Amino acid sequence: MASQPQPHVPRRADYTFAWMLLGVLGLAGLLVFSGIYVFGRYLVRQISMDIHQIDKRVEVDTAAGSLKVQKGEPTEAELRLPIYPGSRRVKGDGAMISIEIPAAASLQVVAATYQTDDALPRVASFYRQRLSREFKERRGRSRVEFVMRDAEQQRRVIIWRARHTTQIALANITEGTTN
Repeated sequence: MASQPQPHVPRRADYTFAWMLLGVLGLAGLLVFSGIYVFGRYLVRQISMDIHQIDKRVEVDTAAGSLKVQKGEPTEAELRLPIYPGSRRVKGDGAMISIEIPAAASLQVVAATYQTDDALPRVASFYRQRLSREFKERRGRSRVEFVMRDAEQQRRVIIWRARHTTQIALANITEGTTN
């Protein structure tokens, strides 16, 4: 007597491994999210910010660094550039910005724009005589630019004709490291 073949019973798929993998991934995601949340809360508690506003000066101090902005007319000493005699500061233009990051770097930008009724060639001649040989001169159609760059500093004088006045933009950018 021949044995009768047993009917083929489909085998049930075993999803145990897939469920274990999903569980491990879900747990890992939960740990990462909670770690980010705890670290974010820690940072918020550790960083304190002090903001001071005195006249035209704003100072923001944090544990990560400080930012100081002073609006107004910078002096020749702050600009480290001569101001053309008899020129008038363009209203609302001129500021000193300082950024300091402990144990990293600092940046100070001092800039102002002036105007005069004198002709562009006369103003350019004044700066040509007053600036050192370190300054490179660039000329355009109605523009003259004097630029000096070294490892930590960049100074610029840009002179151009606008309407009936000669505009003079002065900028001193100093980079450094803080200890």
